[in-house]
Amino acid sequence: MAIDASAFASEQLQAFKLRMRIFHDVEDGELTRNLKASITAVAKLVGADSVDDALTELAFERARYVYHDALDEFQENYANEIETLYLENKIKAIGVVSDDAQEEYQE
Repeated sequence: MAIDASAFASEQLQAFKLRMRIFHDVEDGELTRNLKASITAVAKLVGADSVDDALTELAFERARYVYHDALDEFQENYANEIETLYLENKIKAIGVVSDDAQEEYQE
């Protein structure tokens, strides 16, 4: 399943604005573009094909960095979270290790 960036941005705009303490509508277009770009970029970065709380959190943080014109610092500052989510998605993609493979590994 591919992530629908437009739907994500529409659904999460108000939550993002609340988090950023933005209480006007003047920047909604820009914030929506930031959220679309952020969910797409982070999903590619971590190999995600569906949205969960961890992916949403990283997308919000990336959009926050974009908003404050500091995108160049995002990956470095969130390297641990990005790596963890990447590994979780890889494990999901390959499935559970079979009992035979575990026995082989232990020998």
